[in-house]
Amino acid sequence: MYFSDEIILIDTDTSGTDAIGLQAETETGRATVYGDIKSVSREESFTAGSRGYSEVEKIVLRPWDYSGQKYALLHGVKKQVYRTYQSSLDTLELYAATRKGIV
Repeated sequence: MYFSDEIILIDTDTSGTDAIGLQAETETGRATVYGDIKSVSREESFTAGSRGYSEVEKIVLRPWDYSGQKYALLHGVKKQVYRTYQSSLDTLELYAATRKGIV
């Protein structure tokens, strides 16, 4: 693992509402971290696809770099983090994908 890929983690806040009273999500900050972006297994891709996700990627980074952010910017594409897995004391895996409606 080289931890050479740039990943931008996006902090959000969902405490506000929009003009018609629906819960609104606003971006509150960004943090640039370094990790490895990897492809996922066929099974992971299929499972994510059955839940409405596409273009799934696995991000391997240090656990202390992640603070529960809901979104990640990878190669200029905003993806939703839908699952995390701590594979060892020094590595955390984030599973992120695009989903209809995420801009």
